[in-house]
Amino acid sequence: MQLLFPIGLFALSSLIVPILIHLWNVKQGKTLRIGSIALLGESSKLNSKSLKIHDWPLFLIRCLLIVVLSIILCYPFLLKRNEISNEKGWVLISRANLKQVYKDNKGSIDSLIAKGYKLHNFEFGFEKLKLKDTVNAFPVDTPGIRTLSLLKQLNSVLIKGFPVVLYADKRLNQAGQTLPPLGIDLTWNATNSLGKQINRAVKYGSRTYIATLSPDYMRFDVQENTINSELTNISIFQESESIDSKYLVSALRSIASYRNYKIAIKYATRPFQLRDADLVFWLSSRALPDNFFETLEKDAKVLMYAQGKVINLNSFLNLQTGSQSDADPRLYKRVVADKYSGTAIWSDYQGSPVLTKESFRGHELYKLYSRFNQSWTNLVWQDQFVRSLVPIVSPEVSAYDDFGYLNISEDQRLINTNEILKSERGNDKKIIQESSVKEPLNHIFWILGFCLFCLERYISYRTSRRVAHE
Repeated sequence: MQLLFPIGLFALSSLIVPILIHLWNVKQGKTLRIGSIALLGESSKLNSKSLKIHDWPLFLIRCLLIVVLSIILCYPFLLKRNEISNEKGWVLISRANLKQVYKDNKGSIDSLIAKGYKLHNFEFGFEKLKLKDTVNAFPVDTPGIRTLSLLKQLNSVLIKGFPVVLYADKRLNQAGQTLPPLGIDLTWNATNSLGKQINRAVKYGSRTYIATLSPDYMRFDVQENTINSELTNISIFQESESIDSKYLVSALRSIASYRNYKIAIKYATRPFQLRDADLVFWLSSRALPDNFFETLEKDAKVLMYAQGKVINLNSFLNLQTGSQSDADPRLYKRVVADKYSGTAIWSDYQGSPVLTKESFRGHELYKLYSRFNQSWTNLVWQDQFVRSLVPIVSPEVSAYDDFGYLNISEDQRLINTNEILKSERGNDKKIIQESSVKEPLNHIFWILGFCLFCLERYISYRTSRRVAHE
């Protein structure tokens, strides 16, 4: 509890109020008339002043109520010993691969569990698993957080030097490419099998890449293709001029210049102005009109701002680039929905969709659960913004798995784990902040404060009635 927090000290200083009220006790004097009829005239009123506290219970309750409110402002918590600090170590395996990994590494995993290691799911949250789960085949989840991003989260959960044995794929296109600084004692066992050299031709936009793949390198030879010379009409709907459309138009013009596409950009403030558009950007929080899709050109695409509750967060955007790193765009705000329809194209680091794609009434519909605005994400300031919009603007690359990012699934290159395995392990002395967790106590003090308030009102009512009868 941070008793020296400025707002807590300021609230605690309000104790002077009940002290002054109870000490400055002024009572009206009483006059007893006796003797001569001359004394029956109007007598002067006398007041008596006393610096003595007469109602101690009420005074103490009021002071205690102020103290409780001050404690609430100081964020009270109970420092409890972290259960993780009592464990020998963790064995991390993705739930989807648990059965096969255990089959291939049964001896080593059983040995670790016999030493006291706990089995955990290598996904967001790191929930506990049991050995009996190894007999079950779990469905493969949708692509979520990359391995190196999970390692960052794991490093923030565990104490320094905590032993972790990880069974995961070491390929770059599965793990990511930027190594995070780790303090845990990590042992990474690869679960992928290395293949031979592979040659593959990949068409991407106006180019064809001839790829040569091996565990040590990946080489590309580029071949130019025929360029699409058809005009694409792009309409941007906005109720008023906004910075969102300016960022978007700059990106669209960059795409047209680099790809040699012919595009025509128009602004619209009324839905009927979008009828001849091949691509519509609906930059408004308004819902689409009921007959909106019936008025569009055949095969027209629509990207719209999703509606819903807006929350603030501190996360990153996964643009399906094949890696996640600190260079990924930051996500400051997003729209949350009870249910997400379509296929997730972009997502945050928790796996929640940020951009989805679906087929709706014969059109491609994209829903953006963020905004093209610097207060929502810094994507609009980065070159990934242009690259990420290419599949929406260009029909040639709209069907690629990684949505504008050339990611070869057969890529055999391995991540270099030497930096991770040689990183700072920490020391054997675990400071209390690392081996303990904070359990909030606000709810207890709120209940106590409410009870004190009710008691104070009851005693005040009883006291005022007693004084009135005297």
